Amino acid sequence: MFSGRYVGSLWWIGWAAVVAIGCAPEKPSDGEATELRVEAGDGAELEDGEAVVARINGEPITREEFNRRIDGLAEFARMRLQSVENRRDFLGSIVEFEMMADEAELRGYGAHPRVRHAISEVMVELMIEDHLRNEVSMAAIDDEAREQYFERWASKWQEPERRRLARLVVDDRHRAEELVERWRDKMEGFEGDVARDFREFSFHHSRERSTGDRGGDAGWYTAEQEFRFGEDIFAWQPETLQGPFEDEQGRWVLKMVIEVEEQRQATREEVEQQITAQIYEERRQQARQELVEGLTAGADVEVWNERIEGFESPPQLVAPRLDEIPRPASSELGEDREPANQGNGARHEE
Repeated sequence: MFSGRYVGSLWWIGWAAVVAIGCAPEKPSDGEATELRVEAGDGAELEDGEAVVARINGEPITREEFNRRIDGLAEFARMRLQSVENRRDFLGSIVEFEMMADEAELRGYGAHPRVRHAISEVMVELMIEDHLRNEVSMAAIDDEAREQYFERWASKWQEPERRRLARLVVDDRHRAEELVERWRDKMEGFEGDVARDFREFSFHHSRERSTGDRGGDAGWYTAEQEFRFGEDIFAWQPETLQGPFEDEQGRWVLKMVIEVEEQRQATREEVEQQITAQIYEERRQQARQELVEGLTAGADVEVWNERIEGFESPPQLVAPRLDEIPRPASSELGEDREPANQGNGARHEE
């Protein structure tokens, strides 16, 4: 039913993915084209007007076929094939694969159920993608559709209140309390920027350089997030020193909310790209569902659900807990043998 070359072409999808894995990702520059084309040299052998780059058991691989396989790779893999050496390696992998595909066909694997199922999966995937491409397009999503979607899901675009935290970390409580007193003395009659001064204070005194080098900045948090430090920073007065607190590592921490962003409703313009992408995905899902429903209505399908009932789950391969793993007998562990090192317990050295 399926020729060896056709089977090999479909199998090539998986093989090309393996080849691509061996190519480390490289981000192409904005000026680089995503297409890569191999031009035929003078005097090249032709097959139906196309230059032949390889021939396996009489079957040609033309320049266009080679370029088509390159186009089927991920972008980072295509960028790796800019060099002549990598293109030669890639052509070699094609030749190797096609030889194995021919041999597999000769051995009858073309009729194997797994092969036929794989071919069916690829055909279905291509059919669905072509159908969705014809039924749904980004260009068909107009401003009216975006506005309706935005209004329907207005609460989705609300941005919650956020608070920015700064911290100062020292090794012992006495040092932390000393710094609290110094800070209070500094703030007597102070009329400047409290948050900025605390960040400078943290930069000079914090022992945690990961935040201290950034002026104590520990990032932004919302009330919905699990707060990793354990305190409710949304109950704190902004720009007021809090602590000292002992953390899980036995260090002592001073903290301050240095900035607050109130809850706000994002505008449609700010989330327009997200709205467009979500409408597009919803329309694709709807088009796919309609395709399935249409096929179901016109198909002769019989299902016997009761025939799949009563199957037992396969045995558990891995024990859920370490203490449930059977312990080998002493003889298997070699516990009846004398230990290699005895006496003073010195390490054995060869």
